[in-house]
Amino acid sequence: MVCGNVTGILWTYTRQRKQGYVCPNDTGLLLQRGPDTVRGPDVVLFFQNRRHEDRDPRFTDRIPSLVVEVLSPNDKVGKTMRRISEFLARGVPLVWLIDPEDRSITVHRAHQLPLVLDENETVTGFDILPEFTCGVAEFFIMPADSV
Repeated sequence: MVCGNVTGILWTYTRQRKQGYVCPNDTGLLLQRGPDTVRGPDVVLFFQNRRHEDRDPRFTDRIPSLVVEVLSPNDKVGKTMRRISEFLARGVPLVWLIDPEDRSITVHRAHQLPLVLDENETVTGFDILPEFTCGVAEFFIMPADSV
């Protein structure tokens, strides 16, 4: 449900700006060659436009503007943090770690301390996603709920 909310929020953002596209469901990101290291984050946003016909259906070596990981109950924190470090080392400028249990988003950027936001705060796109702002609570809302 949280991944669906993330995808919807980011899809709306890209449509309003007429720029970029969102890929949910473990899109394969090639992080390293020889041996190949491919990771499948929960949601990625590419802020550059691209025609559907020009995309590789298997995986991409393009760097997304945003990677979103949503913690599942069986995720190990250490393993998740290693994945985030890999994304940042590959050049991904912005990574969100969403924790449904704590109802929080931890924002990771290269060479910056992580920023933890609770459901009463607002997450922004910094300079990576211009003019993006959203209440953290929006990521956890159910259709019958109101924020």
